[in-house]
Amino acid sequence: MRRSCRLGALLLGFGSLLACNEATLSLFPKSDVMTETGGGGPLSATSGAPFAGDTNAGSGGSGAAGSGGSGAAGSGGSGAAGTGGSGAASTGGVAGAEMGAATSTPEGLVGQWPLDADANDAVGANDGTLQGTTNFITDASRGQVLSCDGQSPGLVIANLTSPSFSYAFWMWTDTPSNQNGGPLDGNALLWANTANAVDDFTLSVMNSRLDYISYDQTTAGSANVVDATWHHVAVTRQDGGSVFLYLDGVEDGSCGAGSGSVTSNPQVYVGGNPVDHRYFTGLIDDLRQYDRALGADEVQMLFATTALP
Repeated sequence: MRRSCRLGALLLGFGSLLACNEATLSLFPKSDVMTETGGGGPLSATSGAPFAGDTNAGSGGSGAAGSGGSGAAGSGGSGAAGTGGSGAASTGGVAGAEMGAATSTPEGLVGQWPLDADANDAVGANDGTLQGTTNFITDASRGQVLSCDGQSPGLVIANLTSPSFSYAFWMWTDTPSNQNGGPLDGNALLWANTANAVDDFTLSVMNSRLDYISYDQTTAGSANVVDATWHHVAVTRQDGGSVFLYLDGVEDGSCGAGSGSVTSNPQVYVGGNPVDHRYFTGLIDDLRQYDRALGADEVQMLFATTALP
């Protein structure tokens, strides 16, 4: 009997302890995990290879890449790469270009000139210098862009181009180009030519199409670019291999690349040939330089992730 009393008292005490613990826990409910998917929630954005970028990234918002957002190619919505809302490639709330230039571009980015308000290099130290009366205007589609007036090059940068390289940018023009000539006679988009040398390069608009020369190898595009429409342009060179031109993510021409450097001219002029005074009239935006030849799929992805809705 005495043992039964003791056992009953022990069980009563244990029950009281459990009740006390449950009451205490009820005062401190589990905290919610901060992973909301509706706009400006906490970020879990990722930056770096293989994409680096200039557009925002979030979850449940809107933009270039995301699940439940809008953009170029994604999952559960349309978006470029990743799960997110407004942006190029990440998961989270809102993350802009300030997160670093590594969210919507292939690996190997060594220079990027957004051309929003100045000629500064956003990822390196190769800041450009504006030429003549070149300035920036607000475009209805792309915001702040470089405006080339056809009287001088738009800007000049140091020629740090590697033997294998890629340049990519957006362009717009409705001004007729030079006709009946080769790349050196065209309205220069990228000009790093040296007289009587082959280790240089020039990309221009000739006969209303893209035209390129390096190591005496030339190629011309087939599509019209003088149509008052924004176009994504890319030129890639594999040293000792081939050069490819791309327009809006699609191959538009190719030729042999030759073998060797392309730096006989220490400068690259964007939007004009200052020696022969052959200048581009139109708009340029988001110039990028890579230290390798991008593949066709990478150029297509770059086109998709930097296009505006």
